[in-house]
Amino acid sequence: LVNLVLNSLKEKGIIKCHLFVYYENEIGKAFWEKTGWYKRDDLIIYSRDIK
Repeated sequence: LVNLVLNSLKEKGIIKCHLFVYYENEIGKAFWEKTGWYKRDDLIIYSRDIK
């Protein structure tokens, strides 16, 4: 399924895809690393709740 989506993005000219994994989600991190994704250390994500 992941490869299907990535191939579809590539066909549309999209050259990069990002995903977010919670820091404590060890199973998720292991899965994505095993499938060829890598952790980036050069980005910081900012969020803000709007209430």
